[in-house]
Amino acid sequence: MNELYEVLDVYLNHFVPSRKCSEKVRIGSKYKKRYDKASTPYQRVLASADIADDVKAVLKTEHEGLNPLFLKREIDTLTAKIFKAQKEG
Repeated sequence: MNELYEVLDVYLNHFVPSRKCSEKVRIGSKYKKRYDKASTPYQRVLASADIADDVKAVLKTEHEGLNPLFLKREIDTLTAKIFKAQKEG
């Protein structure tokens, strides 16, 4: 399970975009939410002015060495292994 989360964490942070809520306004008893443009957490870090340039450089080199297809296959393999162990146990 821990192996899966390690690989999944890298895959989600570098290759899966998500939208963040940028504004939440109350209108009567309901809320109106507005979201920013979808981007990955990796892209958000690179765009942030609060993050040091040396940290960004380390992340860029890590990102260049990643292959999303390889990571996805590893996730699928580990998930299948977990389901197989669950059926046996």
